[in-house]
Parts: sequence; structure tokens; C-alpha cells
Amino acid sequence: MDSRNGGFPKETDNGGKDPTMGVEDKASNKFKDTKGKVKESTGKATNDEQLEGEGKADQGEASIKQGAEHLKDAAGNVKDAFKK
Repeated sequence: MDSRNGGFPKETDNGGKDPTMGVEDKASNKFKDTKGKVKESTGKATNDEQLEGEGKADQGEASIKQGAEHLKDAAGNVKDAFKK
């Protein structure tokens, strides 16, 4: 912690995060969405409602996480615009 800025961690250009983290998160979300689509399709084809539901849940979770990633990206863009 840095006492010169009210005890908050020192801010860096990338928010103190590993720049590959966002890419990894986005890839993970895409994988989860694709896995969900496969589960849903398999559930429909085999008339397995539980598997179909799991697939839809996986897709929903991936969609929510993807939305959060978009918000983080947008917030970073706004923050960068004010730095100029």
C-alpha cells in the first residue's frame, strides 16, 4: 500500500492487472458458451431435459461474464479518455 495516495495500491497504466487476464477470461467465457451450446443440442437430441437445462445455464453464465468483461473494457476506455 502507498500512504501517499490514501492507502490505496499504486495505480498502473493497466490497472495493476496482467494484460493477458482479460484475454484468458474472454476465451474461458467463449469456451463455456460453446460447451453450453453442445450440451443443449445434445440434450435436445437425446430428449434429456436436464442436460439441455445445464447447457442453457452454462450459456447464461458465460453471457453474464462476457457482459461484465465488456463493462470492464468500457470503463477502461472511459478512464483512458479522461487521462488525455
